[in-house]
Amino acid sequence: MLKPLRKKNSKRKESSCFEYVQKVTRKQVETCFSQITNLFPKSIHAVTSKGFELKTILFIIAFCIQFF
Repeated sequence: MLKPLRKKNSKRKESSCFEYVQKVTRKQVETCFSQITNLFPKSIHAVTSKGFELKTILFIIAFCIQFF
């Protein structure tokens, strides 16, 4: 179940341990996405939408292979 982070001035605050878990999880997800986007080139030259899909999927597979 998705429970987004609450703002600092929220009147209904979450418990501090749950807030810590949310922050750690968010950091892991953001780090993973930034690592994936760093592998992508600045521009992807594709003529068709299928070619763009293929190149995108191959970049993600290359990212997964890199950690084995």
